Amino acid sequence: DGQPLTTILVTGAAGDIGTAIATVLAERGHDLVLADHPVADSRLADIVDRCRKRGAQAQGIAFDLARCEPGAHAHFDRLGIADRCRFVAGSFFEKVPGGADTILMKSILHNWRDDRCEVILRNCREALPASGTLIVSINANARTATPHWTNAMGAIAR
Repeated sequence: DGQPLTTILVTGAAGDIGTAIATVLAERGHDLVLADHPVADSRLADIVDRCRKRGAQAQGIAFDLARCEPGAHAHFDRLGIADRCRFVAGSFFEKVPGGADTILMKSILHNWRDDRCEVILRNCREALPASGTLIVSINANARTATPHWTNAMGAIAR
């Protein structure tokens, strides 16, 4: 329909691969919500700026447990990035930030057993509209906690 998608890069938006993906999506006219851990805030703000320069509506989210919020806000203020990044308290095991048509989940599932992956994937499905898309990116070379995490993907599809 020609409308831009809003894509959440659920994790790793400030890493090399996340940055490359965000840049391409921005150049293709997508609106972006770029998420990473609070420790990546300054790099995340740089990626938000890069995507905005390419015409995208972009914002950064530091997504972590609520106990990390005061430190994250102090860090935002110290770095002067509060206008480009915000803190969202949460856990993938409880709720995934909503408001996107597409979620690109990068480098998350390889860390968890199938039952935990299933919880994360269900939360992604709940965060997306009925017509939404979930894209999962896994580093094929990563040492995995569970070699059969794809079983969880099948459980979610049912």
